[in-house]
Amino acid sequence: IQMGIINVPGDYTGLSVGVWNVSDEYSGVMLGLFNYADELHDGVQVGLINIHEHGRIPVTIGFNM
Repeated sequence: IQMGIINVPGDYTGLSVGVWNVSDEYSGVMLGLFNYADELHDGVQVGLINIHEHGRIPVTIGFNM
């Protein structure tokens, strides 16, 4: 579990809770206002703005897989 205002772990597996979550490769749940993942492996993003660089839908509001 990672909690903070700004979370920038690089490669991470688990839960990130914060205002701003950024990760290169991510598995798990990102919960925040702004979530960015270059590669999202077996994970979800829940927040106001969710960006999954290589996803089927790269930018969503609310939820992204």
